Amino acid sequence: VKPRGSTAELQNAVFGALGLGRVAAAAALGAAVRAARGLGVYFEGENIFPGVVQFSSGYRWCVCDSDVDPLGRRGQRGALVSDELCVDCFFPKELSELRDHFLRWGHALAIAVGVMALLLLLVLLVAFVKRWPRLQTKLTFIVGSFTGINIFLCMFMLALGIEFGAYGPLCRSGHTFDARLGVEVPVPEELLSAMCAYSTQQERAVAIIVALLMFDTSVACVIFCRGAAQRSSVTLAQTLGVPKLAIFADLARPYHHFDSRREVSA
Repeated sequence: VKPRGSTAELQNAVFGALGLGRVAAAAALGAAVRAARGLGVYFEGENIFPGVVQFSSGYRWCVCDSDVDPLGRRGQRGALVSDELCVDCFFPKELSELRDHFLRWGHALAIAVGVMALLLLLVLLVAFVKRWPRLQTKLTFIVGSFTGINIFLCMFMLALGIEFGAYGPLCRSGHTFDARLGVEVPVPEELLSAMCAYSTQQERAVAIIVALLMFDTSVACVIFCRGAAQRSSVTLAQTLGVPKLAIFADLARPYHHFDSRREVSA
């Protein structure tokens, strides 16, 4: 159904605001990924975050349900002699791979969302300048297609691009064990601070992705409901309108036979 007049202008304005919002979301996501790329930890032989501190790759990072810490930073001074209370453990190489995976896919998602948003704005500009009726009727389909792709990419990123059980839990409940001896060792303050800073930027990126996913899902629902309503109205008009209105049209035709209301000339 082709929108007309002010309806088409309002639709284009809404779609334009949608495109600008996605450009802003892509820029915010890219900024979070770049900030995460510049923060972190330097493990010996595994350059996770350059320039912070050197830490031997012969250690394991574990998420443990314990307030004991060799330096007393979590409330009680002491050291764990086993990882039995730990939920999960990571070697430096694994942390490096998880970080690279997140940075790679996060950067790709920001570019994809930004490119599709710019393409949408370009299509809207062409529709506004050229005044092509055929393009105007396809705008809803184009926006719906871009929205569906965005939803898929965001869900893919949340499902496969981010390991939620690594940096965030390690920042809050992380303990470091000597991989050979299996006992806890103190963690340098620079190392812990860098890991928490990276976790903050990752959580910021996740919040942007979730907000974009919820927004695009809402847009998809509106487009689907609007299309369903238009299809229902067209079907109703085709089913009831033409046959029934034809009867009233016949009744409205001029009546050429005798009419008692008219004066009859002698």
